[in-house]
Amino acid sequence: MKNTYTNKPLWTSINKVPYTYPWLSHDENTQICILGGGLTGALCCFKSMSFGIDTVLISADPIASSLTAQSYGIMQLHVNKGLYILSKKIGISNAIKIYNLIKNSIDEIEDLCSSLPSSCGFKRGNSLLFTQDKSKNEFIQKEYMLLKHNGFDVNFITKEDALERFPFNIESGILYNNLAATVDPYMLTHEIIKKCEESGASIYENSRVDVVGSNHAIPYLKTNLGKKINANNIIFTTGKSMNKLLRDIGIKRTSFAVATKPVENTSRWTDNICLLNCIDTPKMNFALTKDDRILSYGLDAGMTKPFRNLTGLFSDSSCINRFENKKFDSLSEGLSYYFPRLCNTSPEYAFATDYIQTEQGLPIIGELENLKNCLYCLCPGDNGIVFSDIVSDMLLKFYKSDAPFLNNFIDVLENTLVDNH
Repeated sequence: MKNTYTNKPLWTSINKVPYTYPWLSHDENTQICILGGGLTGALCCFKSMSFGIDTVLISADPIASSLTAQSYGIMQLHVNKGLYILSKKIGISNAIKIYNLIKNSIDEIEDLCSSLPSSCGFKRGNSLLFTQDKSKNEFIQKEYMLLKHNGFDVNFITKEDALERFPFNIESGILYNNLAATVDPYMLTHEIIKKCEESGASIYENSRVDVVGSNHAIPYLKTNLGKKINANNIIFTTGKSMNKLLRDIGIKRTSFAVATKPVENTSRWTDNICLLNCIDTPKMNFALTKDDRILSYGLDAGMTKPFRNLTGLFSDSSCINRFENKKFDSLSEGLSYYFPRLCNTSPEYAFATDYIQTEQGLPIIGELENLKNCLYCLCPGDNGIVFSDIVSDMLLKFYKSDAPFLNNFIDVLENTLVDNH
């Protein structure tokens, strides 16, 4: 791990801050207030403005500098443990509906990126889901058959196929044709929010909200400096800090990542693949960015930040550093194993990402029990970008319809308001 920038997220390291916004220095009145300056908040703001709704977005931190900056920027036709397992949990109809929404969201985000001043590093391609464990061949085959039967463009990869196409062993796999993408989530969030501001939205950063209340059924926010926003509706998109508002919303986890310098010869990355997903344990995945970096991520563990804080209070935190560095070393070794013919595969950046793992890897969405007209959403996991797009549609469609809000993602999914974009 020599010459590696440790605990520095990739996106904020390779990008300059493109835009800045004022802090909230006066009171505001608006139809919708969005709390959170990450990608989910940006997309909610964008959808709100597309409906012509007066909108304010407020962020405690600089725009896109928190969980979005630590995101891996991936989009894929895959949820948690796959379509086969998901269909067993929520029913085949709902599972297929989710997969179609994901497929269409990737198209929508591609169209959005093409309309922005910067393409935001959007790269469309194939993805490969595979195993090196013979005992999992049956699962891969069931997953493939279910995808193929429901109209998704996939190919089955046998061990013999893999010998001719890949520099590493595969027992079986699924190639998803043009059903994946990578993007720079930091730049995407900034460009969306800038477009919202140009359309008339009010954007505030570095403005921490300390109080959320209600006055005659009109919700309001009050910042640490005493400034107030009155809104007909508030949408909370504050990521992992949602656990301050909600209890038992999921399991706190940490994922680890290393990113290489730009690879010299990407033609050796075969079959136009931008994502590689190995389902074996320990789980290790790979993504190819627009600027030809390989991002290796996974090896998830219990959330390390609380332990880092705890050990920092009472003793040397070197044990946590050693634990993280071991993860980074394993990911670096994975790069050498999976891509032995590529040059410059040594990591340039290494960082950890805290997140909340939800049931089946699906978003959490609902209305706060004690505050009327206050909606919330959390888009967890590797596919957070497409779920942010899907959930932002759901929230704004309910706002426009005046229908009673449903406090469950599956219930909202089954509602007639939700279609495939």
